[in-house]
Amino acid sequence: MIKISKHPFPYKAAMSLSSDVEFMTWKAQLEIFKIFEKYRIPVAHSLFFFATNFLCHSTFSYFLGTSGKLSHEAPEIRDKIKAGLFDTIHAYGDFDGGGFTRKHAELVYDECVKHNLSFDIFTSHGSDLNSQNIGYVGLQNAPYHGDDVNHESYHADITRKIGVRYFWPNSSALMPKPYSKTPILELRKSADGVDHVIFNRYRGLVGKAAPNISTFAEQIEFNDLLKLIKVQGTCIYYQHLGVWEKRQDGSFEENRPPYFTKEGFERIEQIADLYHSKDLWIETTGKLLRYTETRDNLSFFYDKNTKTINLNVSNIPDIKYQHFNNITFVIDKIFKIFNSNIIPQAINWQGRDLPFEVFDTYRYTYLKIKIGN
Repeated sequence: MIKISKHPFPYKAAMSLSSDVEFMTWKAQLEIFKIFEKYRIPVAHSLFFFATNFLCHSTFSYFLGTSGKLSHEAPEIRDKIKAGLFDTIHAYGDFDGGGFTRKHAELVYDECVKHNLSFDIFTSHGSDLNSQNIGYVGLQNAPYHGDDVNHESYHADITRKIGVRYFWPNSSALMPKPYSKTPILELRKSADGVDHVIFNRYRGLVGKAAPNISTFAEQIEFNDLLKLIKVQGTCIYYQHLGVWEKRQDGSFEENRPPYFTKEGFERIEQIADLYHSKDLWIETTGKLLRYTETRDNLSFFYDKNTKTINLNVSNIPDIKYQHFNNITFVIDKIFKIFNSNIIPQAINWQGRDLPFEVFDTYRYTYLKIKIGN
């Protein structure tokens, strides 16, 4: 029998870090890039295109304030986007005092077209005055208007044109445990009538401030990671890597050297060990969501005459062959013994043969599609 593996061979579980950009200085962002690169852990981040600093002082942005003029960091930010180090638009900016209009999204769209930039994810932010946030039909107590065609903050159509496929609305989309059976993806109808793919994140720290550097190791407990591997689950950890801590007076201290606590660095080392030992697949959030959606909507037919696995995908518009990267098929060797004609020679999608690697273990043969990004 041939079946689709839940995770890419040889990993047993999957996780990613999804960090909101609040309070992140550009210096801290560059240092955090270096830290994850040192441990060879793939992480992509979120960004503000505009920064009002109404509440989130110190946060870097692509444009200067809300002016539409490029910031000093903009060229380097573009390079990082193209390198896959930013995959998330965090609400376009911190409009915690209000003021967002469709014109802001149009400025971003023009930049993306001009420089061939795209994003996978849009996450909502902050106070209720961030009218640009996007929810879904039926979401309670969320005065969001980013998908309301009759509101001046409407931008969902523009945001989808930038490439965004996955949306995080607010704390309604949280997992109770990192190893829970809560689906990572849910299909919800947006206010402008489009099916949006909502994704769930894990917050933890019940009764405490939202996750930040000071609680990084407490939020991502090592035993939870082992449980995640045991149940072969998937978890997206919600973080604020730009915040060192929330002070007792309610204010926030931006991240600073050494950028993680001693316990935080120890946890990063443990995460890296699980990744490099091939137990826990760590991927950027956009790529992990893309993999999960493709896997969950994938069907196939095995043609014994041509020894070809023929793929079909439903419910995903504008799917490209890169979406199949890391999809893995499993063949039980006991079944193979009695079906000698079962080993596929090709994997095909819409007339195109996809490259794949073959891995043999004592019990199974794995066929892993390897396309690249």
